Amino acid sequence: MSDLQQQAEDVVGFSIDDISKIQPFKDGYSTAWFVVFMAFIGTVAILIGCAFLYSFLECLCCCCRGPRRKVNSSNEEINLEERKRH
Repeated sequence: MSDLQQQAEDVVGFSIDDISKIQPFKDGYSTAWFVVFMAFIGTVAILIGCAFLYSFLECLCCCCRGPRRKVNSSNEEINLEERKRH
């Protein structure tokens, strides 16, 4: 073992060979927690992606927009089409 590897092992407390021997999924419990954690991360990523796509498409696609409502000073909702008639 080189001097640099020995110094790193003294500082960190373990060697690179020890890292390669680690078994992260020793039992079913740790595997189940990993699956639950990854499902949570995937769900959050999908929700963020859907929110981004919704806002992105709403900005680009004018044909996807529904009728917009605006609120005037007296807090009454007025449809844009009704405003055009007056």
